[in-house]
Amino acid sequence: MGRRTGRAQTQIFGAGRARVAVREMPWGYVVRPCGPVRSRAKVAAVGLIVGLSGAVVNLLLSAGLVSAAVSAGLCVALSMPLLAILPRGRGPEIHFDVTRREMRLMRGGTGGRARLLRRIGFDGIESLYLQRVKRPHAPARLFARLAHDLRPVELAFACEEGLTLLHRRMSRDLRPEQPRDLVAPPAREVA
Repeated sequence: MGRRTGRAQTQIFGAGRARVAVREMPWGYVVRPCGPVRSRAKVAAVGLIVGLSGAVVNLLLSAGLVSAAVSAGLCVALSMPLLAILPRGRGPEIHFDVTRREMRLMRGGTGGRARLLRRIGFDGIESLYLQRVKRPHAPARLFARLAHDLRPVELAFACEEGLTLLHRRMSRDLRPEQPRDLVAPPAREVA
């Protein structure tokens, strides 16, 4: 079930580590993962921290400048700035723009700026579907099947109940708009 957070415009779907946040915007809404997002950049940064720290400790120990206890403290001190920079990058997010009738796949970056990965018009989306897992309480995945692409695009990863609500909302927003002037008024009986 969705629950409201302190901000009136953000709703969180899911439980535990598999959650998504839906933030209302004037043009539509943004869907982003709430749980820990593993990305290649974070793995590379951790590898860089370990590699640089190991190299510095090796150089200092081989030169006989410091003892092992001091080098361990130095290793921690050198890696702290890198660890402070590490969580600034955000994971993927989907901008569901109902005014322009398009979906934008974005990658969050530092300083709150997002980088556009792909732009898909609503007419290019054939359907949305949930990939359920047979294990109880296991997270499900929400996919978009595209008209001109064989591979579906993964949109969200959360518990099934939360994604069902998000799936309904996105499916409703994907429906083509019906012009109001072409809708015939209900017929009245003449006595």
